[in-house]
Amino acid sequence: MSAHHLEGGEGAIQSKGPGHRTRNNVAALLKMKIVQPRAIAYIAVQVHFALSSASSWAVVDEDFNYKEFYLNIVDYLEAPSSPEKAAEIKNLLLWWNRVVFGRRSVAEYRPLQAESLSVARSRK
Repeated sequence: MSAHHLEGGEGAIQSKGPGHRTRNNVAALLKMKIVQPRAIAYIAVQVHFALSSASSWAVVDEDFNYKEFYLNIVDYLEAPSSPEKAAEIKNLLLWWNRVVFGRRSVAEYRPLQAESLSVARSRK
């Protein structure tokens, strides 16, 4: 998975000096304040597709089901199977938020309630 999907690729890494105007990164365009599990799952799907030999998008590509892949990642991150896994996932999400938004911006991961997200409502 790549934080570059949210940061905006190579332009997010290379500074062109003070005063140089750049376009907003993807996270800013989407008005993201924190990296949510569903964003990580989406990035994982995009990275898998980019690394595959598929020439066009399909929900099921040969024997790989992208929808199941996405939902499995979401389920793993949003519904941990134990308190130990919950702690690991909290640390993982904190790491993602620090990578994307910077250490100063994120001291603690505070998830949004999944039920309030439009995708969560549509799955019910």
